[in-house]
Parts: sequence; structure tokens; C-alpha cells
Amino acid sequence: MATIQGPRSQAGIISFYDAPEKGHLFNPKTLLIAIFAFSVAIIILDHFIAIS
Repeated sequence: MATIQGPRSQAGIISFYDAPEKGHLFNPKTLLIAIFAFSVAIIILDHFIAIS
């Protein structure tokens, strides 16, 4: 029986995503709190600055 093999370039994709990244690392909890606070600020500003 013949085996089915995927494309050979698949190994390159895996090694690309496994490469260590340089840059800022954010705590997910902190990021979610910041997004929530920004959203609340936008809603409050929209409420006070709304053009009737």
C-alpha cells in the first residue's frame, strides 16, 4: 500500500512558527483589562459627546 504524504514545505511552516519571537510580551489578563477599560471609556465619551 502507498502512504499519503503531505507537502514537503509543511516542515518549513512548522519551524517558522516555532522560532523564538523578540518583542513585548503582555500578560493576557492585563491586555483584556486594558481593552475593557478602553471600550468603557469610548462608550462613556460617546454618551457625553453624542450629537443630537
